[in-house]
Amino acid sequence: MKGSIYVSYNDPPLKYDACGVCGGNNGTCMDCSGVLFGKAVLDKCRICSGGTTGKQPGSTLDCAGVCSGSAKNDSCGVCSGGSTGIEPDSTKDCFGVCNGDGTVLCGQCFNLTDLNPFDDLSYALGALQICFARKMTNDIMPK
Repeated sequence: MKGSIYVSYNDPPLKYDACGVCGGNNGTCMDCSGVLFGKAVLDKCRICSGGTTGKQPGSTLDCAGVCSGSAKNDSCGVCSGGSTGIEPDSTKDCFGVCNGDGTVLCGQCFNLTDLNPFDDLSYALGALQICFARKMTNDIMPK
């Protein structure tokens, strides 16, 4: 018969589960940690978290959003290492300043934006002359 349900009188009677489902197994109202009507869920990394688990959702993500990844924020606050392709602290200049203006000229670190126009500039130009002379010497007479 169309639309009918066959019930055998030999089957044990169905009971309602804690979720109110006839013949259910509490699965429709149980969270991932087994708590009835709990709030724990599987996060992006498939870790049961939230609710009463004591785990924060996403707590195993690194700063690049990779599950159990090794990327971390470096001392400049840049997500680096791991799968990022960015070397930690690679945004530091030669003075160790994050996003600084330090520039290496002939092996010495200069901040060209803060040069004293008389003293520092002549020092930097002198260093450049020495650097150029060394390069020319090395090009003409290689070691």
